Amino acid sequence: MHASGPGGPTERRQNMENGLRTEDNAPTPPSGRPRLTPASTGAAAPAREPIWTRDFVLICLINVLAMWGFTMLMPTLPVYVKKMGGQESAIGLIMGIFALSALASRPWSGRWMDRKGRRGIYLVSLSAVVPIYLAYGLVPTTIFWLGALRLLHGLCFGVMMTAGGTIVADAVPAGRRGEGIGYFGTFAVISSALAPATGIALMGRFGFGTVAAVAAGLAFVSVFLARAIRYQPLPTRARGPASASAPGPFARYAERRSVAPSVIALFLYCAQTSVLTFLPVHASEKGIGNIGLFFAVNAVTVMSFRALAGKLYDTRGPSFVIVPGILVAVTAMLVVGLADNLAMLLFGAVLLGVGMGATAPSLQALSVDGVAPERRGAANSTYFSALDIGMGGGAILLGMVAQAFGYPVMYFAAAGLAACGAVLFGILRPRRSPVLKEVHLAHDVRQPA
Repeated sequence: MHASGPGGPTERRQNMENGLRTEDNAPTPPSGRPRLTPASTGAAAPAREPIWTRDFVLICLINVLAMWGFTMLMPTLPVYVKKMGGQESAIGLIMGIFALSALASRPWSGRWMDRKGRRGIYLVSLSAVVPIYLAYGLVPTTIFWLGALRLLHGLCFGVMMTAGGTIVADAVPAGRRGEGIGYFGTFAVISSALAPATGIALMGRFGFGTVAAVAAGLAFVSVFLARAIRYQPLPTRARGPASASAPGPFARYAERRSVAPSVIALFLYCAQTSVLTFLPVHASEKGIGNIGLFFAVNAVTVMSFRALAGKLYDTRGPSFVIVPGILVAVTAMLVVGLADNLAMLLFGAVLLGVGMGATAPSLQALSVDGVAPERRGAANSTYFSALDIGMGGGAILLGMVAQAFGYPVMYFAAAGLAACGAVLFGILRPRRSPVLKEVHLAHDVRQPA
């Protein structure tokens, strides 16, 4: 066993335990000892960097409005397609086209943000969604034209969500990123709690065109909120034809550190899409009413767990949150597949809320941890591209399974896909940045009990 010399791991750990912080990037003095920052000489612990800034609140409000319109279409569009005479495979195709077209927009939008900044592309994508929503009520009632509209909508929505995820990663402190992204996602879950029931009620009373018009109005308001955000400027080195930190064709459009958590999220969201896409039709065939309660209960449960999961991610690490969350989501798929009454479906909603509330913010935070600011666009592009593949491919694949074997078998298949995420986590072992681990250790020591 060798001893650690001056400035080695043992001394660095002792400095952390004593509330000291070292500058790893600072030049090492001749003595070989790490340089201490001025803050380390004071007895008082520095204040935690705030999360709830003006810009963070604005981006959260935009997230609510953007996701509200999108989520209103999730339960109503499949019913609309069914009334048009479409089968389960057509429903899966219509929903899947959206996600796959969003996938096509992710890589170049992430690269654009890393080179040109966030503001312009975010405002353009938010503005473009407004006329697209209005067109839902005006297009000819055929599967072909509806599919074409979904293709265009997915392209714009993919850019919008990639930009939003990058902007929120810019806005929150690195040491509290899991917590901040958890809060950010909680605002989207507010939409998930209320928007499906709102959409179903509007469609039942006024028709699908009204649902689309309300979604357009919400998107219109989000454009004005986005104009008020003070976007962080990119580092000087990030501007220009290419970033020195991102050589090679792969790195131009994706971030290697984000691949492992993104692949795990792919399988998880592939499974979740079975609930979002097919549950209204499945419940109708079972004679189960008040299906809007499922989405409300699920969303409230997600809201209850996201912020807590983010804090546990920051303090206990990814594996403490992600693996148990995936296993709970697997159980939820099995319960929904076996459900033949509303009470059992609501139990599945609670389980799914716990599982997704724990895993979603943790995987997203893990995908951007340790990534340089000028590479966060690529990191978010990588993560959201995986979600698009999972949701788009899952809708198409599981739609064919449902048509061939029925909904119970489809939900069992979805449970198997989610379980693959837990297996991959054990194989890939994605980790946070070592720098962030030291930040969290220092914070734990400094904070009073």
